This record gives sequence, C-alpha cells and structure tokens, in this order.
Amino acid sequence: QGRLPLHYALMRRTKGSSRSFNGLDVWSERIRDVLSRYPKGLTETDNHGCTPLHYFLGQAGSFKTNKPPNEELVTHLIAQCPPVCIQRRSDGLYPFAIAATNPVFPVSTIFELLRKIPDVLRLSRSL
Repeated sequence: QGRLPLHYALMRRTKGSSRSFNGLDVWSERIRDVLSRYPKGLTETDNHGCTPLHYFLGQAGSFKTNKPPNEELVTHLIAQCPPVCIQRRSDGLYPFAIAATNPVFPVSTIFELLRKIPDVLRLSRSL
C-alpha cells in the first residue's frame, strides 16, 4: 500500500493497553523514535495519498483518554512538515480539518496548521 514505517507507527497502537493513557505515551514515543531514524518520511504519501500527518491527526483520538497527544510532539510534527503535507487532503479533508474534527486537539493545533499555510483556506473555498 506504499506505506513507510512512519505510516505504520502512526496507524498502529500497542497491544494490551493501547487505548489507555499509557498506550498514548507509548505510541507517542514510538513516533519520536521512527522520526529520528527517518525524518524524510514525513513527506511521503501512501497509495491513498495520505501523509504521516494525516494518520497522526486521525489516530490520536482513538485512545480512551481526553488527554491530547504530547504537545511537544504535535508541535514538532507540524514544524517538520513541509507545506505540501499541510496542503494535501485525505478523504476530502485538509489536516487542519482533521484536527478540528478530533476532540483531543486543542484549537492551538488547528491554529498552528493554518498559520503555517494560511492559503489552504483559500484552496478549500475554491473547490
């Protein structure tokens, strides 16, 4: 399916307590580990056109906790993502919209995504 290890790290949770508070921390640590080994993976899309950022924003809310993912990790992912990742849609949604539909992300996450590429709002209106 054209996925890299980073795609899989973002898609898969750990077994057992993967949906718990601890599972969120383990998941976040695994993402950091894979990113440190292959930072260019952030720009790669799979066969569905999804970047790792899409998977991160979508999967973060699947844990049974109201705790958002580590803010430092979120900030790092957004900062490292090139514009093309933030301008690419998945299932019709830009990353800021995916974050907006996920209750674990604070408004500051959506703001950071929009601040990086404000033109994405014009792109979404022209479609």
